[in-house]
Order: sequence, then structure tokens, then C-alpha cells
Amino acid sequence: MSKRVIQLIRVSTEGQAGDDRAGIQAQRETNARTARTYGLEVVKTIEIVDVSGSDVLASPAMQHLLDQIKSPEIHGCWPRSSVG
Repeated sequence: MSKRVIQLIRVSTEGQAGDDRAGIQAQRETNARTARTYGLEVVKTIEIVDVSGSDVLASPAMQHLLDQIKSPEIHGCWPRSSVG
């Protein structure tokens, strides 16, 4: 049985969202490999772009994520990241 998770994609600035090693597409590819490795089923993706680390917790997208992971059907958020 796979663990159902929400994928979090986050970059601090619009400029970081590009195709470099830490951009959105690179994060998606890394997360897909990790999900396959650990048998995680990504059921939703939340992207946060152009929100600084100190402001990310207050962002509507992060608040939505926090509401979603309260569900017993969701086993967590991948990747785990520090906020702040």
C-alpha cells in the first residue's frame, strides 16, 4: 500500500523557477524519483513561487497545504522542508 502525500514545490523568487538545478521542473523530477523509491503516491502538488522563506508559512498556498494534511487519507508532505 502506498503512502498518499502532497508534493510541495517552492522557490523563493520567480527567477529561481527556471530550468536550473533547483527550479520547479528539477524539483518535480527529483520528487518523482523519490516517490518511486519510497512508494509514495503524490495526490496533489502545491507550488509556492516568489514567497520568501520568512513569509512562506503565512502564504495562502501553505495554509491550504496545512489544511489538506489534516486529512487521515494524507500521510504527509514531500519533500519535508524547513519553514522560515
